[in-house]
Amino acid sequence: MTTRFLSSLIATVFLCASLTGCGETPTAVTSASEEANSDTGSVTASDADYQKMQNALVGVWLGIPQLDQARLKEKLTTMDADAKTRLLTFVENFKTTVMAIEYCGDGKVFTEIQVNVDNKPVFEASEGNWKVVAASQNRVSVNTVENLPDGKLSQSKSDYTLYENNNVMVTTVPTHPELADLNPQIVFTRENLDSGTVTAKGNQRQNSQPVR
Repeated sequence: MTTRFLSSLIATVFLCASLTGCGETPTAVTSASEEANSDTGSVTASDADYQKMQNALVGVWLGIPQLDQARLKEKLTTMDADAKTRLLTFVENFKTTVMAIEYCGDGKVFTEIQVNVDNKPVFEASEGNWKVVAASQNRVSVNTVENLPDGKLSQSKSDYTLYENNNVMVTTVPTHPELADLNPQIVFTRENLDSGTVTAKGNQRQNSQPVR
């Protein structure tokens, strides 16, 4: 099943970036150290807390990448020309990442991601099921089991921190080892849609082709 609706969101971001530069890495929302310092301790969540956070995530989210620009600038000062070129290539590839996720109230999830690798777009789409498995204040952990295009199942866990009345969420993502110390994150914003829009679009997915 492909997702033309989510793909259209991704295509919009790429068009916006190419015309106006608005797809550039945003100002950092938080850093790893700030996350650690703001942690007030583990809180045991009740079933009601889990359900509350599950409801908070339902909807369509569009995510764009960010790196710690101060750390990047400092790191570049310690490198020779070849190392700088290599690192900046990884940075530029990462900055083209766009993700769209639809968390559905019935437990289904649809995910699409597009990234340019050496100026060549790479597109992936998957669907599966999701469930909140941990909740603590404005933080939530989600387990996802997805059906990959090759027919295999992939299980993963995503840890989100929510901001702005649950309309922005941030997650740290695995990426190339050379970027690991730059606090690579995806910042998701909730797409405000009319009631029933996602369902109506979802009914068109089966025979749709992704926007490239």
